[in-house]
Amino acid sequence: MLLCRKGIHLETLNAQLCRPCYTDLLGNKQPSLSLSNLMWIGDIPEALKDLTLPEQKLIALYRHSSCVIKLCSITSDASLAQSALKGNVITFPQNLSDIAKQLPLSVDELHHTIKIIFVGKTIPSKDQLRSILTVRREKIRTALIWLHRNNILYNNIDINHLLIDTLPTNEIPDCLWNTMSFLNQTETSDMERSGYVNNDINPNELCLNGVVPLNMSALIDTNATSISSKDIRHNLKLRTNITNEITNTDDNIYVVPHEPYPVNEYFNTSFLPGLYPTLFPFGVGGVENERRPVRVSYAKHIRYFLSYHDHRFEMNASFIFVTFNILQRRTACTKSRLLVSRPYFSSQANEINQLTAKEVKIALDQIESNSNIYTLNPRLSLLLKQLKTVSGSVMGSNQSRSNYRVELHSQIFFSGLPNIFITINPCDLHHPLAMKFAGVDLDIDNLTPELLPKSHERAAIVASHPVAIARFFNKLITTVLSTLINYNINKHESNPGGGVLGEIEAYYGTVEESGRGALHLHMLLWLANSKDPHELRELISDDVSQKY
Repeated sequence: MLLCRKGIHLETLNAQLCRPCYTDLLGNKQPSLSLSNLMWIGDIPEALKDLTLPEQKLIALYRHSSCVIKLCSITSDASLAQSALKGNVITFPQNLSDIAKQLPLSVDELHHTIKIIFVGKTIPSKDQLRSILTVRREKIRTALIWLHRNNILYNNIDINHLLIDTLPTNEIPDCLWNTMSFLNQTETSDMERSGYVNNDINPNELCLNGVVPLNMSALIDTNATSISSKDIRHNLKLRTNITNEITNTDDNIYVVPHEPYPVNEYFNTSFLPGLYPTLFPFGVGGVENERRPVRVSYAKHIRYFLSYHDHRFEMNASFIFVTFNILQRRTACTKSRLLVSRPYFSSQANEINQLTAKEVKIALDQIESNSNIYTLNPRLSLLLKQLKTVSGSVMGSNQSRSNYRVELHSQIFFSGLPNIFITINPCDLHHPLAMKFAGVDLDIDNLTPELLPKSHERAAIVASHPVAIARFFNKLITTVLSTLINYNINKHESNPGGGVLGEIEAYYGTVEESGRGALHLHMLLWLANSKDPHELRELISDDVSQKY
């Protein structure tokens, strides 16, 4: 029997179970997310802990993405501008190179995948950036030796000790420092700091221990414009020939295709462990393992990783974005293949093939200028219709947002114009519940300000736990809906008596991310038995005047 130590109370000999696992056990089924279902990934050893971003790239089997690290002062106060810094790691997913045969990579290759930009009045010192950008020779050596001994993917990797001897002892590589860009754009930085709520760090609580809070973001092809017909055919081929891609020997635990494609990301259980050795220290527990007794879908497995008890996956700078990009590509490929398999598509394809490059160029120019003249061309209209059909199912695409507008228009057609527009923007930096979701040991019922971490420490916690903060946001919004507004989310109806706004007929909300990475909600409310806008304004004014 395999059990996670975090879920066992040794004093009472009780174990914690989630509802899906409990339901499976009651039905005498093996829980899909149980460790016995080949879900074990192991604890992170000391040798792989606290590796900086450059160090992680030097020891990884694959190079999966490039990133820009944008740094700025934590406060606009000039006297405190260099006391502490904060930053944003922007990830750019790219095609993966073939598996490395010798490690570590040369330190001179780092500037091809890492770019540093500092926004402020004066350039920070190397000491201030050492905690996030340093390369430590012996740390690299220790990590690779441990991986070679314990990680099945590193068994045949040669460790280049001569190259390790040329690495810095504990310093930021010159190739990164010498290519750092400096922008004196304090006004732009101040605008990014502004928002609905005060989310700044208290300058009186600055932490001078070298910790730099890094928010994570990415530039992703949300509209799937980079996916070619070869990608679609390759996706279909791999899905229909799964058994040919899987072997039963440890010698072939990873797949490197001989076709002109990047490293195989389909049904390759060693794909993610090869990308992230610090997250999968033993090289096992990857997604889509055909030996797994109970099948776990890719999306479900990624959600499991992001909910892992030690927060390792959500704290990684690129894991969320790389896996999200893969999910997008798969969705686009699947939808495209379904589209072209329809019987009527052949005739439509013949019409689309008659389009000339000049016609497409004219249409693109007209779309950019918000002109609809291109719709007069029936072949272009047909092409755009098919593109919208595919991209509408891709998360984050323009067409998926257009689908939200269609839903909203349908609600307006059914219920009339909404009565109230609300924006809810919780301040995760200063909310104790956000700290609780991120794993900070707090007694919420007996909490005093002195027991909270300092504001700079809270900023680091919020920046490194995006999934926990998203859960905090969801909990807060659902609580507002179920208490203040008193709307039953499960039954999709207002509870008897309503809330502070009376009974609610319906609501529609969308979640957005601010420039700081904080989530906020824009919501429309339809009141039951609502008054017209003038009557509603008079009632609100009378109520306010009576109270104040």
